[in-house]
Amino acid sequence: MQLIPRKRHPVLPFSKILPLTLVLPAILGMSIWAILPEMIPVTGVMEPEIFLALRAPRSGILISSQMDNTKLILAGEVLFHLENRESETERANAFQEMHNAKINLNALEKELREKRARLQLSQETQRLRLSQMEALLESGLKSRLDLDNLRLNYLRDVEADQRQINELEKERLTLSALYEHLVRRATDLDVQLKQNQKLAPWDGYIINGLSLHPHKPFLGTPIRCGDFIEAGRIMGFFGKVNTLALRLSLPDSHRDRIKLGQTVTWSPAGYPHSRYREIRGLLIKIEPALEPGTFWGLVQPNTESISTFLKETGLTIEELWGMGVNARLEVPSRPLWDRVGDR
Repeated sequence: MQLIPRKRHPVLPFSKILPLTLVLPAILGMSIWAILPEMIPVTGVMEPEIFLALRAPRSGILISSQMDNTKLILAGEVLFHLENRESETERANAFQEMHNAKINLNALEKELREKRARLQLSQETQRLRLSQMEALLESGLKSRLDLDNLRLNYLRDVEADQRQINELEKERLTLSALYEHLVRRATDLDVQLKQNQKLAPWDGYIINGLSLHPHKPFLGTPIRCGDFIEAGRIMGFFGKVNTLALRLSLPDSHRDRIKLGQTVTWSPAGYPHSRYREIRGLLIKIEPALEPGTFWGLVQPNTESISTFLKETGLTIEELWGMGVNARLEVPSRPLWDRVGDR
């Protein structure tokens, strides 16, 4: 009986000695435990581990954008800006209404101050006339009836003036509440217009879409300035700088032998594997995938390995974002009889 290695595992150590080492134990009926390394070729894409989905906050026309840029964008810079003419018109009308309400409120407050001043002057005049009437009553020049009529007229005038002041005060409160409402409305519209532009929350790079991630689908036709953008549309993704990672699509058949912390080597598409043109990293996360028969692995690249690769190839770090790669993953050892039994 002769054991033949599987064709899908062609790399065997000590190829000249191996046939003798396998045939002799098989003839003697001894159990065999062979250690054969296996390299799995997989595909993946470079993406940030930390990213932000950029959505249009409102419908409008795109008037400026950096979404097709791969340069480093600093925190606070404008990523895109939408023009919303309806909101601008509504904001202008709200500010005009607020201005008119402020003018009416100032005029009413002025009238209220003048009315109170006239009431105070009228009360002082009436009190002076009452004191004079009381003096004339004591001297016998006026009767008690004249004094009572003067007091009654004084109370009626005070009551009428106070009623007018109360009505003006109610009108002032109503107009003041309307003015505060218009101020809040104008402020909200102003904030909404400012939200039409998205600012970068951190230093990072733009990614237009990645096919391996369910939350980062391929966006199709690129967005250009002058296009009408609907509210909620995903315009791209903004990845945080220094969080570049490799997302791999791995087969479920190797799931039990792929562990966290494994070393992965890869090179971007168009740059074949070599000693100088490959990047190394560690598998830091395993996630389920939407595609049947596969799962995802997230690999954190080695900083020195990326620096060496960029130096040898002349690429920039921005060019790696969103780039497809060909990777090699070495799975742990597997017993030989298990491999032969699968044939």
